[in-house]
This record gives sequence, C-alpha cells and structure tokens, in this order.
Amino acid sequence: MNETAEYLSIGVSWVSKLISKNVLTEVEVINDVRYIRREYVTEYLNSIKPPKGYLSAVQASQELSVSKTTINSLAKKGAFHGAKKQKVSIHRSGWVIPIEWGY
Repeated sequence: MNETAEYLSIGVSWVSKLISKNVLTEVEVINDVRYIRREYVTEYLNSIKPPKGYLSAVQASQELSVSKTTINSLAKKGAFHGAKKQKVSIHRSGWVIPIEWGY
C-alpha cells in the first residue's frame, strides 16, 4: 500500500479508504502485506481524470500560475466559460476548466 500511496501521491490512509469503499479492488494479502494490481490503480487514475478537453483546477492553476483556490473562486463566479463541476466517486466534486475557455 505504501507504493500505491506514493504512486498516487496520496496518504496510506486514503488508499485504505479507497479499498474500504471498493474503489480499488482485488487487493491481495501476502505475508501480511497488501498488494494492489497495477491495472486497478491505472483504472482508478483514469476514472478521476478530467473529461477530454478540460483541465482540473490543479492543472489550470499550474498553467495560469495562480492558486487552486483562485481557480475555484473564478470558476464559481463564471469567469471560465464552460467550466463545470465534476463529481468523482467518493471524492468531493471539483471544477474542471475547458482548455479553450475564452472570455
């Protein structure tokens, strides 16, 4: 689980939550160590990606050199034409910003 947490850039407790909520499945225990198949981790990563043509708030903040909080605030105020909330299983919904957002 430590490797999975590191690979996903999240804490081990979050990996445990993903397992308990059956988001990450097919966990094998060998000698008291939990192993998660790479294909299930990849499947999880694909499920939380923004839709094609959109950036996550984090990605948009990196592109525009502002904080994620600023992106979320601007999206909420309608500054990004076509921005929408994306709900991902067991996660809070987050803003996704169209790559071509215009004015």
